[in-house]
Amino acid sequence: MGRNIGLITGAASGIGLKTAKRLLKKGWEIYGLDNDKNGLEQSWKEIDNSNYITKPCDLRSEEALKKIFAQIQKNQQKINALIACAGVLKTGDT
Repeated sequence: MGRNIGLITGAASGIGLKTAKRLLKKGWEIYGLDNDKNGLEQSWKEIDNSNYITKPCDLRSEEALKKIFAQIQKNQQKINALIACAGVLKTGDT
């Protein structure tokens, strides 16, 4: 049986980052997605685990998501868990 693979959106900070850390400690391989490229880079340095793969991604873009999933499939990997932690905050007049 292979390693469990998880994909986490909003992985640069908050609940997404904490979830990535917890699953990595349990031996999972994690793909961390977020549109915050700098935040992802910082989380990657903080975690320092070869099983944590970060991918900057605009989750509003179907094309970007297809590209990420194609990369995962190319490695013949199956996602065992999709954890959606990305959030959007609008301020000002709505």
